Amino acid sequence: MALSTIDLRKEELVLTIDCGTTNSRVYLVNPKGEILLWKSRKVGVKDTAIRGSNAFLKKELKALTDEVLATAGLSKTQIRLVISSGMITSELGLIELPHLFAPVSMDDLAGSITRVDGEESFDPELPLYLIRGIKNPYHPERNDLAELAHLDFMRGEETQVAGLLQLYGSGISTTVINLSSHTKCIPIDQRDRILGSVTTLSGQVFEALVKETFIGKSIASTENTGEPPASGELAAIRQAAGDLPSAGKPSASGEPPSIEQKAGELPSMSEAPTSGGGAAGGQPAGALPSAGEPPATPAPPAPAKLSIQLDESPPFDPVIADLAYEIVGEAGLLRGFVMPRFMDVLLRTTWQERRKFVESALAVDDLHALKLFPKFHFPYGERIFLIGPKARCEIFDYYLTRKLQIPATIRSISDPAEISLLAVQGALYLVRKRGLL
Repeated sequence: MALSTIDLRKEELVLTIDCGTTNSRVYLVNPKGEILLWKSRKVGVKDTAIRGSNAFLKKELKALTDEVLATAGLSKTQIRLVISSGMITSELGLIELPHLFAPVSMDDLAGSITRVDGEESFDPELPLYLIRGIKNPYHPERNDLAELAHLDFMRGEETQVAGLLQLYGSGISTTVINLSSHTKCIPIDQRDRILGSVTTLSGQVFEALVKETFIGKSIASTENTGEPPASGELAAIRQAAGDLPSAGKPSASGEPPSIEQKAGELPSMSEAPTSGGGAAGGQPAGALPSAGEPPATPAPPAPAKLSIQLDESPPFDPVIADLAYEIVGEAGLLRGFVMPRFMDVLLRTTWQERRKFVESALAVDDLHALKLFPKFHFPYGERIFLIGPKARCEIFDYYLTRKLQIPATIRSISDPAEISLLAVQGALYLVRKRGLL
């Protein structure tokens, strides 16, 4: 929506803040929940942890909101309120607000919205309100480690859930699976109460694995070399599954199958959906000669430059997904993590296959979180929403449908703008319910 087409002086405007671990965004929205504009800045609660003070976080959030207002040509008096949730309400944010004990209704969430003024705010001239997080029920006065397995909490996802219920319908038993720096499974009952959560650290484990271990090399692409199509044991598995023709069997065109015919065009590093960039030059891997053609004498190769984009993922591969499910199920996640190294050294596989194996292995382990639902007396519900990158949603959809066979309607929300809108709509719904708008 173009700002030039709106008379902002006639709008009752709201700022919503998404303050994460390393990045923050400020959205200017109208009461309908339409995002008029937004700005982001590389600042988050991680800065508080590093600096030992939230002064820098406050300064940068003020600068970011000032930038949004300046871009829109607005004064602070034209902002009805500022609303935020998430880690900004933690001990690393502006002010630590205690979690609410689950189960939590939308009325409970709205009623717990807290006004922050004075030195605790990043800008005392703006009316700031914060939404509290939610924790699983336990007995803190006992300090009993016997309750440890049932503990969990969330900050920010509760607001996202409120928005989801507004956009996709309420009064339906639902499970939300949020796939970000961690995986969080959240059950909601027919009364729209958030019953708790079960969390894993899968996103951050993946980042650490590719950046800090030797496995990173095996799942990184190279800028100047193509990799051969799958062969050996993995090709035999694919052939048995019908994904590859047998050796020497021509394709429909009469030519031996190329890697593109086998798996479809693979995106170059520059085509990562959310990174906005990629490897220098953004060139895809070079074309491979067809099987049976004598290869040309290769030029001396330049040193391969490894490139790992944490938000890029190859296409979904059911053969790899099945392998990961079997291996991790039998041998555990830590042995599963070593498989891409074996695939790299002992088999002829592509980096895309090896990376997809790691992503699938993490998803297999994440399924244990869902399997805890009966123990926690959580229902799976009539529908499941997968929120996060398309590649992770595809893997989860496959496992939920084919492996766990959970009888629920599954829907994925992967578009970044749509995901942002969940929190914006949720925040507006809660402040309206509180009577602040």
